[in-house]
Amino acid sequence: MANKMDERRRIAANIRRAVNIARIAGIIVLVAIAVTGVLRLIEFYSQEVGLSAPNAAETYARALYEGNLDTVYNMTDAASLTDLYGRPVERVAFMAEARELRGSDPRTVERIKVDKLFDADGVHYYLVSVTFSADGGPESRELLLQLRNDEGSWRVAWPFGLAP
Repeated sequence: MANKMDERRRIAANIRRAVNIARIAGIIVLVAIAVTGVLRLIEFYSQEVGLSAPNAAETYARALYEGNLDTVYNMTDAASLTDLYGRPVERVAFMAEARELRGSDPRTVERIKVDKLFDADGVHYYLVSVTFSADGGPESRELLLQLRNDEGSWRVAWPFGLAP
């Protein structure tokens, strides 16, 4: 009889141990699900809300074609504001290059489409298609933009060569 009681106690202890292990495993799974959810929320917030990389690309392209060159200059990465020989480019030269890229007159932007190509080491690459009104009807242009986050602000690498 004592052997049967000891056997039952051992089985009950094993069952309690299995139940406790199942509880711990369940808690670990719930914590993993919660952490994954929080990480997804942070990723969504950083990419889709506020001045995210896609929104920064759109703001940059809109400012360029609508003639707000101060915004373009301020959003441009300072490291890319050099000529082909590495010399710093004056603001006036930057504005002239931007006007040449944009065309003669500012235009009214009708639609901007931003497509993410890829990202590597914190640098995001976007293809930006800009459709705007022109005299002969809608016209479109595309820009390839490289963006990186510089202490909370998205900076765009100058998308074309600057003349020396």
